[in-house]
Amino acid sequence: MSLESNIENFYSSVPVIPQGKNYWLIRTLSGNLYETFVERNFVAIGYNEISLEAIHTINRSSINESDKLEDIKSLIVDAYENEKRPGLIASQIYKFTYKLKKGDVVVIPSKDSGYVSFGVITETPLLSIDFTKNDDCDFYRRKSVKWLKHIKRNELEPLLFKMFFSHNTINDITGYGSIIESTLNNYFIKDDEEYVVFNIERNEDISAIDLFQLGFYLLKLTEEFYIKNGLDFDIDDFDVKVNLNSKGKLKFIKKYGKGAFILALITIFINGGGGTISYGDFNLDISSDGLIQKIIDYQNNEFDRKMVEEIKESMDSLQIENPNDALELFRQFSVNKKTEE
Repeated sequence: MSLESNIENFYSSVPVIPQGKNYWLIRTLSGNLYETFVERNFVAIGYNEISLEAIHTINRSSINESDKLEDIKSLIVDAYENEKRPGLIASQIYKFTYKLKKGDVVVIPSKDSGYVSFGVITETPLLSIDFTKNDDCDFYRRKSVKWLKHIKRNELEPLLFKMFFSHNTINDITGYGSIIESTLNNYFIKDDEEYVVFNIERNEDISAIDLFQLGFYLLKLTEEFYIKNGLDFDIDDFDVKVNLNSKGKLKFIKKYGKGAFILALITIFINGGGGTISYGDFNLDISSDGLIQKIIDYQNNEFDRKMVEEIKESMDSLQIENPNDALELFRQFSVNKKTEE
């Protein structure tokens, strides 16, 4: 199989983040419900006086969303006479019930936002509740969540801090989707752009020389690999974004969704010293795959050895993690290919 076919087959197996995926910040009653949400794998909102059946009846009775919201607003006015913003509450209930869908990402803050948890909605319908049992959460509207990551707030990318400025119970933060994905993953494709994210684990000040030298040499090495192997990828389609905080991130973003995976694999093999790469219970033998063999042969070329050493030194200095999400995808691709053979 040709190198081009190998690469095309790999990309056909890479999951792409769907365009309809949304991202939501859910408040936790000043952190009081944070542990309950995390430990019991759900998120919830209140306003229990508005029955679930009443909301479903309104939703079934009208096609126009604005009409539905007006009808829910009327329920709010009747049930909560002192509520000053019934329209907002109606919108919050409707969003939670019908807009939060399976596959969407939810973000919840702990008390004082010391920690932030990221999860994915596992089912669109609301959870059913057994009202005969004692419950430490008084909110009946719930959706099941699989928690993916728990992070200290001070380790988040600074651009994510803005999403905490809104104090509504439910906040649509889809505009932060790419930043959130790069918090959760170090390799992904979203909106026709391919991301390779390097997490910088160094706690001390980050050396600008190491950082920019790393970016330059990785792009140079990747470009030469494209050229030498006749690959129709353009290095000018890369954007680079840097978060210089300690700990920080270095992101390579490839427009049009293809080509950055080569950069990720080159980095993994440089950082691993070449040869067989171990990841979990998986050993990737360089002789078993044409693409890997091409990368190793290229890496061992005398002309490129200085760049390889410079990259290795910069990665060691910055304490950069391998983009193992890319390696996991390639592991699965290799397993599937062997099965087909």
